[in-house]
Amino acid sequence: AAETLARACRLFEGLVEQGGMGEGPGAEAVRQVAQSFLGHVTQLLAGLLGLVLSSRTINSSSNVRATMLEGLLRGLNVLRLYVRKRWLFPSGGGMRVEDLGRVLVAVASLPQALQGLEGEEQEDGEQESQREEVFGAACGLLSALLKHHPRLVYQCAPPFFFLTRALLRALLAGSSTTTTAGWGPTAAKAWTRLAEHLAGHATPLRRHLMLLVVDYLNVCPHLGQELKGALQPAAFALMDTLTSFEVQHMHAALLDAAGQALLKKLH
Repeated sequence: AAETLARACRLFEGLVEQGGMGEGPGAEAVRQVAQSFLGHVTQLLAGLLGLVLSSRTINSSSNVRATMLEGLLRGLNVLRLYVRKRWLFPSGGGMRVEDLGRVLVAVASLPQALQGLEGEEQEDGEQESQREEVFGAACGLLSALLKHHPRLVYQCAPPFFFLTRALLRALLAGSSTTTTAGWGPTAAKAWTRLAEHLAGHATPLRRHLMLLVVDYLNVCPHLGQELKGALQPAAFALMDTLTSFEVQHMHAALLDAAGQALLKKLH
C-alpha cells in the first residue's frame, strides 16, 4: 500500500507540473484526472494509516518502516499540492467544503500512527528524521489550508483542530525532562510555525486556540528544556490572542495546579 501510494503520487506530481498554470487543453485533462485521484489518494492514505495502527510487525523491520514513512510523506505532499493549486478543481475555484472534509478525515489518525512508527532503536537517526519530516508535512498541510482556504477552515474548525491538537499531543506524549519521546526540535518548530499561523486567525478561532494553550500549559512543567524552548514561541503567540475572560476561564476550570502557576507566570 505504501509503495503504491508513493508511486501514484510521484506520477500525479509529474502530471500537475505538465499542467503549468492551469491553462490549455493539457491542464483540462489534468483537472479531470485530479478529481478522481483526490479520492484515491485519500483512500490510500487512510488505508495505510489503518495498516500502521493495526499491525504489530511494522516496527520489526526498518525497511518496512521507511517505506511506510515515504508513502505518508508523498501522500501529504500531494494533498498540499491540491490546497495550493486552485485550478485542479472544477472551474478553477479551489477546494470545497466536502474536499476539505475528505482530506481531514483521511489523515485524522496520522498523529497516532506516527507514534507507532517511532524507531525501536534510538540510534536510527535517518528514520527518526524521516518521521519528523512527515510530522512537519502534516503541519505544513494545515498551514496551507489556513493560507489558501481560511473560510473553509472556519467552517470545518472542529475536525481541523482535532488534528491540530492531536499533533501537539503526539509531540508532547511521553515527554519529560529526560526524554522527548523520539521527537527532536524539527518537529516542535514545525508545530510552532503552525501555531503562529493560527494566531493570525484568532477572531473566528479563539475558543479553539484556548484549548491548545491548555494542552501546552498542563504538560509544560514536565517537558525537557529543548522541547520547551522550541514550543515557547507558539505558547506566547497563542496566549496573546486570548481575552481576559478566556484566561480566567482557563485558570478556574481547565488547568491543574502546575498549569495555573505557569499561567500566572507567563500572562
